[in-house]
Amino acid sequence: ESALTHFRTALGARKDQTMDDQLATIKLGIGLSIGRNMASVDEAHQAWDALSQVFDYYVEQGDIERAVNVVLYPIPVMMYVSATADLTARALELAPRESLQAGYLLSRRSASLAYEFGDFEGSRNAAMEAITIARSENDKILEARSLAFLVTPLLTDHRPQDAIKAGLEAVEIASGSDDLE
Repeated sequence: ESALTHFRTALGARKDQTMDDQLATIKLGIGLSIGRNMASVDEAHQAWDALSQVFDYYVEQGDIERAVNVVLYPIPVMMYVSATADLTARALELAPRESLQAGYLLSRRSASLAYEFGDFEGSRNAAMEAITIARSENDKILEARSLAFLVTPLLTDHRPQDAIKAGLEAVEIASGSDDLE
């Protein structure tokens, strides 16, 4: 909360100014400060709106790595927040195909497609692609997250046993890691 206050003060000092590196850093700070503590859909929209602006700025500057990294910050995907699916799709166009970056973006996209649009087929496909990348790169955290995001589309496909299996596998993998997310 104190970080958010700090960044909002800085944003007030930069009111109506053109986006530059400093303003991008301020908006990134706002997005991350809200995103890590958000409790409402309105706050989630504010966080993703700020991150979208920063992403767009970095793309315009040709700093693709920073742009993609903006989308990879660990901010929860909430239901009814429409910015995440679009942002992950745009970032996926920039990330090297079948890279770990792409895997993490696909994993996040899996959640956003299910939660934002009820696109359970797209969600399942994104999760499965992320799991394939995770296993080929031996990234257990990505694998656990993607398996967890796979549960919802499996349930909507009326495959409860597969959903339980994916969920239990995600828990088993995650319990052996230091990543609490």
